[in-house]
Amino acid sequence: MSVSALPVCVVVLLLCTSAANAENEKAQLGRVLYSAFTCSKYASAAGKAEEANRLFKVGIQAGRKFLEAVINKEIPAADLKGLPIGVTWYMQGPSVDFIIGRIYEGATKAAYDHVSRNASHELVRDDATKKLQAENRYVQSNCALIR
Repeated sequence: MSVSALPVCVVVLLLCTSAANAENEKAQLGRVLYSAFTCSKYASAAGKAEEANRLFKVGIQAGRKFLEAVINKEIPAADLKGLPIGVTWYMQGPSVDFIIGRIYEGATKAAYDHVSRNASHELVRDDATKKLQAENRYVQSNCALIR
């Protein structure tokens, strides 16, 4: 390869990488969607109403962008395979908001199960313990970082 062809190859490689990253970013919105809804439930159970509302809104926005990209076939099928099963199982319905609602239901049920059951999967009846478990899950899941 000649020295003059090297800069052209580098530019082409960078452009291809940028396009792939843009597609990956759209696929990552599916993770943001699910994580934001899960964290919203943790925040709510921990008594952080404002944070729960913020995370819910993040989930809605990410969900709409993600599903728009899916509908417009802007995300390769291979990138969808790495998403949480709670997203891929529920990606059908009559409207985008309906699908987002199904994903929300699944994510918040999973989060509730984490908060309302102990390590032996027994139901926790004590509200103080549930709140402590929700606070721990919120911190362990890095929920404050979701934007």
